[in-house]
Amino acid sequence: MNYYFHDDQLRNNGPMLSTDNRPPVNPYEMQDHRFSKSRPENLGWLEKMRALTDAYPDRTMVGEVGDAPWRNVQIMADYTRPGRLHMAYSFDMLGPDFTAAHFREKIEGFFKGAPDGWPMWAFSNHDVIRHATRWASHGTLDGVAKQAAAMLLSFEGSICLYQGEELGQTETDI
Repeated sequence: MNYYFHDDQLRNNGPMLSTDNRPPVNPYEMQDHRFSKSRPENLGWLEKMRALTDAYPDRTMVGEVGDAPWRNVQIMADYTRPGRLHMAYSFDMLGPDFTAAHFREKIEGFFKGAPDGWPMWAFSNHDVIRHATRWASHGTLDGVAKQAAAMLLSFEGSICLYQGEELGQTETDI
C-alpha cells in the first residue's frame, strides 16, 4: 500500500544505513526507499480509497505497509489513522525472535505509536520459513505450534493465518 506514488523528481534512493548490523540479503534491502516508498501522496490516495470503500456495507481495507524496521510503527500509524486503512499487516513477528519481550515490545510499540490504528499480526507468510520450523529450537514442534497459535489468537488486533498454520504446518518441500 505504500508504493502508489514515487518521487515526482525521480530522484535515486540512497544506500540503506542499517541500524541492526545485519547485512542485506537482497538488492532491495540495500536501498533506503525514501523516494520510491511511503510517499506523503499515498495518504490522500488512501483517503479516497477509504471513502469509496465506506460507500459499501461490510467492506474492510487491509494494507501491507512494511518499511525499514525503525519506521514500521510510524508508517502503520499513518496508514491506519481514521479515514485510511482499517488495518495494516505487520512484518514485526516474521523473524527469528521468539521471546515474550519481543512480542510485548512489538504490540505495545504499535499501540503507543498508533493509538488510533489497528494492526494485523502474523507469524508466517510466503516470504519466510514457517514459524513452527523457525522457532523449533524453543520446544517440540507440536508444543511450539500450539503455543504460537494460543499467543497469536490472543493478541489485540486482527490476525492473519498462513495456510496450514492452523495445523502446525512446518516448512515442507512438496
